[in-house]
Amino acid sequence: MTINTFPSDDAAPSAPAAANPATNALVQKLWNFCNLLRDSGLSYGDYLQQITTLLFLKMADERTQAPYFQESVVPVDLAWPTLMGWTATPSRSTTATCWRSWAGSPGRSG
Repeated sequence: MTINTFPSDDAAPSAPAAANPATNALVQKLWNFCNLLRDSGLSYGDYLQQITTLLFLKMADERTQAPYFQESVVPVDLAWPTLMGWTATPSRSTTATCWRSWAGSPGRSG
């Protein structure tokens, strides 16, 4: 029996094989982001959280477009289009405050 463990912070993760070229390119881009964050001093847990948050925001944005046209579950100040318009990286305290505010809003469990 093999138990999956988190890679060490100084070990560069390798990209898993993907089914098609478009998926492979996306997976490689994601791993490149992970490597950049790790090389910037973030631990595995920190950069995993950052990447997961960005993927969530991107997927939430895509659900507001065709063919879904669903109402966004993300406040405008945290939405993907807003983040793409930022010219500077927000501080961790700024993003944490935004997330806590959103998590505490009605209809959210956080």
